[in-house]
Amino acid sequence: MIWGVSTFGAGIAGHSNSSYGVLGYSDSSDGVRGDSYSGVGVYGGSSTSTGVYAFSGQETALIAEGVTGGIRAVGASSGVIGSSPDGHGVHGSTTTGYAGYFDGKVFTNKFHDIREITTPKAPGTNHARLFVRDSGGKTQLCVRFNTGTVKVLATQD
Repeated sequence: MIWGVSTFGAGIAGHSNSSYGVLGYSDSSDGVRGDSYSGVGVYGGSSTSTGVYAFSGQETALIAEGVTGGIRAVGASSGVIGSSPDGHGVHGSTTTGYAGYFDGKVFTNKFHDIREITTPKAPGTNHARLFVRDSGGKTQLCVRFNTGTVKVLATQD
């Protein structure tokens, strides 16, 4: 067992030029675990690759409670599980790309809330955009095709 304590700075640090800086392994429990009373429990960042990567062959790859940052997870069961007693279990945001990307079927147990926005620009080839907008005080559910055509699917009574 290695134990590190520090008043300032890292309690334990690891560095490698060609492999893992720190590696944790366990036969029956967590390989690596981070807890904090006032900061981030586990933080992963990268300037050129994935900040946090999780893989699972059997069970849950990553349980994320109040996660902030880039997560990539591959698993046979659940890749990423996010939960929060209040707020967002998993929250994605971006200014130019997709805040969430799914390459496969998407399932939900409840409903989808869609906030009114101004009509978005046309999507790329072989895409459509589903959105809601205001039309004279009434909400419209619309789809916009790559040709620029907007089709109103329903208007609030």
